[in-house]
Amino acid sequence: MSSPDINLVSRLAESIDRSSPPKASHRGDEIPSSTEAHRARILRIDQDEARLAAQGCTWYEIKASTLTESDISYIKDKAGITSLYESLVWLGEAASRFSKAHEEVIKTKRSMDGVLGRHDALMKRLEEIQTKESVEKESLSTELESARAEVQTLRAQMQIMETQVQSLEARAKCSEEDSKLHLAKVEKLQEERANSWSLEKEKFLKSKEFDSLCSKRASIFFDKGFDGCLAQFRATGYSEDEHPAYFLNVEQALADMSDYEDIEGSMLGIDLYAYPLYMCND
Repeated sequence: MSSPDINLVSRLAESIDRSSPPKASHRGDEIPSSTEAHRARILRIDQDEARLAAQGCTWYEIKASTLTESDISYIKDKAGITSLYESLVWLGEAASRFSKAHEEVIKTKRSMDGVLGRHDALMKRLEEIQTKESVEKESLSTELESARAEVQTLRAQMQIMETQVQSLEARAKCSEEDSKLHLAKVEKLQEERANSWSLEKEKFLKSKEFDSLCSKRASIFFDKGFDGCLAQFRATGYSEDEHPAYFLNVEQALADMSDYEDIEGSMLGIDLYAYPLYMCND
């Protein structure tokens, strides 16, 4: 059994390796072979295979020997392996890119969720701060209005107090003037009283009535004699040295009594007949 030419198989393998795969974009531009050409090619291949099989060649050798240069590209991409491979590569790259993009989307979504969560927390905190500020503002406004009302009340009270103070000052001034007038009247009355007492006293001392009373008193006093008067003094416990008988001089005694203003109204009502006993029992 003869073997096929080894050089033929080597050249065929090298030609397969050197030939570049057709672009996927060119497959759509290729014109399909006619039915007759395809049948002729198949018929030729079948004849070659029958001849080689009769010579005792193996299946691989038969297939390798029956191929020609024109059949290489057709057989190599007969099932669209190149395009499928390119599609698989593209799908792998696309899947890898899609996986990376999906991971990026997940990371972005997680980051966005975190950002949204922080945003919601910040918005909630902002609302709480705004609510607190609003409450504090309302409280301060209420306190301010209350303070203003208190200020107005205090101002009104101060005005009332100022009016009262002015009224009291006016009344005090009037009272002071009245007091001065009353004091002047009192001083005037005291002067008039003093003058009246002095005038009445001088008038009484110079009157005939006083002379008559003195003469009557003297006659009554010496009715029992001088010894009887001394006996009366000794009986009451008065010594002659400590208590001289100044009443013997009636005019001098009345003159000495001018300092006692409390007996101003009772001078005319004194019973001069009882004068010695009055002076002794004083």
